[in-house]
Amino acid sequence: VPGQPVSVTVFGAKCNWNGSTGTDDTAAFNAAWASIAATGGEIDLPTGDCYVPNGLNFSNSTPEFGNWRVIRGQGKMQSQIVTNNANIGLDLGGVTNLSLRDFMLTDVGAAPHVGLARYRPSVSKECGSHNYDGIAILGNYTLAAFYSIACEVNTAKDMDIYQYGPGVGISIDQSNCLSMTGQALAIVTAYSDTVNHFYGGTVLADQ
Repeated sequence: VPGQPVSVTVFGAKCNWNGSTGTDDTAAFNAAWASIAATGGEIDLPTGDCYVPNGLNFSNSTPEFGNWRVIRGQGKMQSQIVTNNANIGLDLGGVTNLSLRDFMLTDVGAAPHVGLARYRPSVSKECGSHNYDGIAILGNYTLAAFYSIACEVNTAKDMDIYQYGPGVGISIDQSNCLSMTGQALAIVTAYSDTVNHFYGGTVLADQ
């Protein structure tokens, strides 16, 4: 039903990653996204770990402006999207008006590149607004979260970045507007040489 929340399990996702093996749920996520991309709606994740080894690429798949799209789990310790040495775990380039809620994005590989990427693919497109509530990003990323080029407003009400390696926790580059504002943005790392890059963006953390 248009506008009604739909679970990825309806499209065949098993979300049965057990720490070493699991069903590849990529096709189910792509089908679920296709069902809301143009008109808006909500994708729900079940309790469990959904395995998408090469990550999810939703970039350039929506109109420039439109209804909100929501990806919602059962809690960041209950619902996980699991990748394995992905180049980009969750690619949201060019996606407008998106809300990510209550799940964790994690990579189980030794050398994943980017966790979450939000950017404007060309100078003619705006990214609209994104908000993050109850989201965690965890892994040995080169760059855990990346925001670039006039992506308007990103609001983080509850967003945790756990960077396992000496890469970049969050990078905000070339913002025309507020790149990341919010009540709680935590960046946790076990490495003293993890760095965070803020180029022209405004960051208000733990307010």
